[in-house]
Amino acid sequence: MVYEAASAQLAARHPPSNPDEESVRQEALKKLVFACAQFGSVEFDALLDKVLEQSDVMRIAEPSYSTGRVKAGGGEHNAL
Repeated sequence: MVYEAASAQLAARHPPSNPDEESVRQEALKKLVFACAQFGSVEFDALLDKVLEQSDVMRIAEPSYSTGRVKAGGGEHNAL
């Protein structure tokens, strides 16, 4: 559920320009949700906020196709 909510919010903020871009974003987002989740019980709102905050930092919505990497801050880095 967190993945779906985060995906919808990111698509609304940064609409994908093509299906390839969307597929790259979805894969990065799936990994980010798992990376942000911790063992034990997870509160939906807290996890969603963390995922959206990290997606902004990592700029998941802006893939770079020349390298297959995701733009972040001052350069390009792997999505996770």
